Amino acid sequence: MIGLHLPPLDPPTDPRVPEWHHRYDEILGALLATTPRISDPLAAGWTKGVARVVRYLKETDRLGDWAVEAEREDLVALLGAAPEDLPAGRRALAERNQRGEISDEEYVAYRWRAIQREAHLARTASGALHHRTWPPLTDDEPATRTEDPR
Repeated sequence: MIGLHLPPLDPPTDPRVPEWHHRYDEILGALLATTPRISDPLAAGWTKGVARVVRYLKETDRLGDWAVEAEREDLVALLGAAPEDLPAGRRALAERNQRGEISDEEYVAYRWRAIQREAHLARTASGALHHRTWPPLTDDEPATRTEDPR
């Protein structure tokens, strides 16, 4: 066990949203009005899946630049230079960790921050799953829960 105590990340509270951002709510409204009228359970399930994707895209449109820039900053700090792109930076970081040039603690902390950012992007699409708690990993650790910022 590494014994890291990694804090949760907080996304920007009031990011700028593009002028077309309201279109997501229009699409979701149409899907919500249509889904109950679908008698085929498979088609209704697919429609709900489409709604989850639209919610994810809406949040990515709102916070995606923050997530990309934060990961780029993490990679620059760990690699010492900006990578060609994020996938190349991720590969370089993993390779350096495997060679022992980046500590396991630094690598796990980087991955934790990346997972936290992705969780923020997926939270509205996750619905009730977002409010579930995780059991403690050790006997002296309380259950954790991601708070809903709304």
